[in-house]
Amino acid sequence: MTELGTNPLEQLDLLIKFWGPSSQQHAQNIRCANANNPATAMRLIWERLDARFVSPQMIESSLHPCIVNFPTLSNNNRKEFYKLADLAAEIESIRKDEKFATTFAYFDSSLGVNRFVTRLPYSIQEKWTTTANGYNKSCPKIELAKVYHSDRPDYFKTVYCVIDDQSNRTLATSDFFNFFGKNDTETEYVLASCAGRFVTSGRRASGYVLASLDGSSWLNVPEIIECNDIPNNGEEIPSSVVASSYPHMMDIASCIPDIDNQSEKQILIGRDLIRAHHVIEHRVGADQVPYAQRLPLGWAIVGNVCLGRFHGQKVVNVNKTVILGNGRPTLLSPCDSEMSIKLDPIFDKTKLDEKEGVSIEDQTFLNIMSSGFFKQDDGHWIAPLPFKPNKLL
Repeated sequence: MTELGTNPLEQLDLLIKFWGPSSQQHAQNIRCANANNPATAMRLIWERLDARFVSPQMIESSLHPCIVNFPTLSNNNRKEFYKLADLAAEIESIRKDEKFATTFAYFDSSLGVNRFVTRLPYSIQEKWTTTANGYNKSCPKIELAKVYHSDRPDYFKTVYCVIDDQSNRTLATSDFFNFFGKNDTETEYVLASCAGRFVTSGRRASGYVLASLDGSSWLNVPEIIECNDIPNNGEEIPSSVVASSYPHMMDIASCIPDIDNQSEKQILIGRDLIRAHHVIEHRVGADQVPYAQRLPLGWAIVGNVCLGRFHGQKVVNVNKTVILGNGRPTLLSPCDSEMSIKLDPIFDKTKLDEKEGVSIEDQTFLNIMSSGFFKQDDGHWIAPLPFKPNKLL
């Protein structure tokens, strides 16, 4: 506009003439409301369009389908790799703008990263996992919250909650079920962690609510499963003392409660309560120092001692190898924070469900034919007899 040497009134005419229907309508309305002041109208139009079409929420909602609907790549369509790389580069560029940093902060967690990784071929996913194991990844965050049943909000319990996006279900210890008098029949389920898979049983509970200590936020919890294998380390429990020890977290120290020695870790919140994992804002300092994230239940502090799927050691014992749940060997201690609940394993579906299996006799016959069936030099085929072992002709 400046290069054309136009005045505000002429600029209004050009915008309304060449813009699309939606933008034209916004411009026309603001122009009518400021008929005697075209300069003000121009300023308000640009502010309106910026808020309407360039807001963080609009940008995120426009990019979200591009990521979710992106096809899973194979090794045969390498050209599509560039499209996925361009999409990742676009998001990385947007995240550098402070205006969009909070909305796109979830791409710093495994939830956001996995949206891209799961689009890659399996072989590349394996390479990515091997490389990523050398960096800090998303680990459980711990927050102090109130929990109560929706029918009795006055009867509550204060507990530490482990926010773990590596787990697919929400779990609670036996102490939680006993406190609220849940004596339902136990049902079996499969608990899978880095240490392996095993069948266990537990009670179920529903209708509970988690609330932040200040009451500003609350979450309706889906079905809770009884499990006493919730990680119980206290390395990452946030406190005002820890926050005040770092310059980049001093301003939020008053928002974080002191450690409550009377409260225990009794709830693990998995991905089935996805809102609990939303990052509203964060405080990031220099490399290798803890950082803070504000989630719906409050502020959490994440340290740099966890490597994601396993924890680092200063001394590695080369005489002992740990086999992770995915079959990969490692010299590092498995992380007990990654959990997966699998219900009713007997009803699992596989790609071989509709394929008819061979009988023992059929397999024996195939083995005989594989070892004794051949073609002679004169072109005739020779088959062994009999077709069953240890049977006389």
